[in-house]
Amino acid sequence: MSGGPKGFAPVLTDSIKSLDEAVSLTYRKATLPAADRRYRMSASMREEITVGEFTIRFLVEGEHSDGAVAIFEFDVPAGSRIAAAHSHDGYEETVYGVAGVLTWTVEDTLTDVGPGEALVIPRGAVHQFDNRGDVDAKALAIVTPGILGPDYFREVGSVLAAAAGGPPDIAALVAVMKRHGLTPAP
Repeated sequence: MSGGPKGFAPVLTDSIKSLDEAVSLTYRKATLPAADRRYRMSASMREEITVGEFTIRFLVEGEHSDGAVAIFEFDVPAGSRIAAAHSHDGYEETVYGVAGVLTWTVEDTLTDVGPGEALVIPRGAVHQFDNRGDVDAKALAIVTPGILGPDYFREVGSVLAAAAGGPPDIAALVAVMKRHGLTPAP
């Protein structure tokens, strides 16, 4: 180009500005929901799902976030061992403590999660949790992408209820887990 650096600078500046605007526009389109796709779930819509000893309430389902995230709140009574060790390859799970303390075992490492604390469980990590304390616990689970929904918990709850206090049908539980993207630990 003739004109040296001064002749090139306006062209380069305009190109960078155009790229910045394109990146910004693309980011907004990819990350912000369109006005006609925004969803809100009111408190009256929150179904309580009972699974054995604990209760789950979905705050955001994947279908309400275009599959980006699912968020549910769950209560765990004191002294409860709840989840069988498992992993999931299709999503990450982040747990945020609201009340009480839950003890999580992730890849054989114990971590207590209390109010205001968070734990990230990566895809494929074998984990389970229990409430070893004498106080009921409450936590939020954030699943990204939002492919785990209330149907999983309803189905597990049905298998446990069918056991009528006896041992549950392990094959049925494993089938439900696999159908919803969870892999039982060996």
